Amino acid sequence: MERSGALASYERRITPEALGCPLTAFITARVDQRRLAEVFRALAGIAEVVEVFGLSGETDLLARVAATDTEDLYRIAGRILAVPGIERTTTFLAMRELVPHRLTPLLRRAVGEGWRTWCLLLGRPGWDRF
Repeated sequence: MERSGALASYERRITPEALGCPLTAFITARVDQRRLAEVFRALAGIAEVVEVFGLSGETDLLARVAATDTEDLYRIAGRILAVPGIERTTTFLAMRELVPHRLTPLLRRAVGEGWRTWCLLLGRPGWDRF
C-alpha cells in the first residue's frame, strides 16, 4: 500500500506540541505566478511550515505552520513574507482544533463501496472480478 501511495507518511502520528510547538497558525499568501515553483521550494525549506496547499481564487496558497509562541510565529511569518515571489501574506492563529485530521469516515465509506475501491487503492488490476 505504501508503494501505491495509499499509505502516506507516518509523520502525522507526531504532534507539533510533542516537538515543542503548541501554536498552530495558517498563513495565506499571494504569489507571483511566474515564481510559483520557486516559492514552493522555499517554503519546503522552512521547518515550521508543516503543510502547503495551492488554492484557487484571490489567495494562491495556504500554509499551516507550527510555532513555539507568538514571537516565534512572527519570525516564521517574516521568513515566509521574505520568500522571493510572495507578494502579501495574512496570518490566522488557530484558537483550537475542533475536528482533528481524520480519515476513518472516508475509510468506512470506501469499505461500504466494496472491493472495487480497495483494489484501486492497492493498485491491483482485476477489481471487476470481485
